[in-house]
Amino acid sequence: MGNRSSSSSNSMGSGGRSTLADSNDNKSSMGSGGRSTLADSNDNRSSMGSGGRSTLAADNNDNNRPQSRTTRTNNNNTATTTTNDIQSRGDDDRVVEPLLLSSSTAATTTRGQQQHNDDDVGLVAVGPRMELVAYARKEWQGNTTTAITMRKGYTAIPEELHLTHLRRVRGDNYCGVRAAVYQVLSAGVSLPPATPTYTRLATHLSTGATWIKDWTFARRINSDGDILNTFKQCLDDLESLGSSLSGCVGNRGSVLCDILNNNPSLDIRVCEAVKLHMLAAALDLHAAATRGDVLPLFAMIMFARQSSPNPRLLLKNHLNAVGDTAGLEQIEMFLLGWSLGVTVQVVRPGSHGADDYICYYPDTNLGVWPQITLLAEDDRHYNVLGK
Repeated sequence: MGNRSSSSSNSMGSGGRSTLADSNDNKSSMGSGGRSTLADSNDNRSSMGSGGRSTLAADNNDNNRPQSRTTRTNNNNTATTTTNDIQSRGDDDRVVEPLLLSSSTAATTTRGQQQHNDDDVGLVAVGPRMELVAYARKEWQGNTTTAITMRKGYTAIPEELHLTHLRRVRGDNYCGVRAAVYQVLSAGVSLPPATPTYTRLATHLSTGATWIKDWTFARRINSDGDILNTFKQCLDDLESLGSSLSGCVGNRGSVLCDILNNNPSLDIRVCEAVKLHMLAAALDLHAAATRGDVLPLFAMIMFARQSSPNPRLLLKNHLNAVGDTAGLEQIEMFLLGWSLGVTVQVVRPGSHGADDYICYYPDTNLGVWPQITLLAEDDRHYNVLGK
């Protein structure tokens, strides 16, 4: 994006204070006029309050991350939902229903994809449009503190943000990427072009960065040894999808749902293309750091982690896992918004009344970049919100 300037993006919130936590490296960085504190932490959560204050924790322990949307945990009670088994959580009587896909379009796309859990098969990429408050009342039944807070949080969304509907997104560890790119495409927001990202990756590979060949496509796509050609196919497919939707007026979201849900292979290539844009953005940010340029705050934290001090380890320890064994970390949500040139607004109904009820990724360029809105119930799964 033309306005993605790292020199102007290392800004603090309105309070001017940022608390950064990294479990292995107590490097300290200062924003312009802002105070920065780095502390040891085992907490892997990151939140941006509506007032602009940032609390980011960089941690390398992903072992407790839920592997899909179909397993949800609260108060030590876990409810697991598959296409054949719908259970309700004992603590708040919450009922979780699967997103079903017709058998004609439920087939896996590659032998790598067949390695994934059986409960991923038969689920659509993005579900139908649902009225938000009715959905909350149905899904969050009961009188526990959690259920009451969730219903309040959902009810406040139409009042505060004038968003009245949601679409559920498949919980196969692509959900954050899929939800974001769905919102970008359905809103008609310009995507980063395919050619610069492909050229950036191909050039880096040709100049000795052979680690780029370690890209796994989340074990969903077989590149047959020609990884650059598969990169190009993914990036071109995303760009072509955006172009094909340009003529849609008023129903882009529904048309996009039909396209993705009826072509699982395309859905996966689109998600991988977004990840490739994230890698290219990380390469640019790391090059800027090497030159001594001022980085956005999230990039300093990302490269301060022991698990991602450079793009090679970011690929190995984080990006490869997305869509496979883990979803996006909170810090990668910043990279996601940065690479797409959008502000990702995330609403957390379970945090209603708290600073992290509404968060922004990244929290710079607010009002400048296009804004998309996602909904997160547990910082692990994302759905999409709309009018």
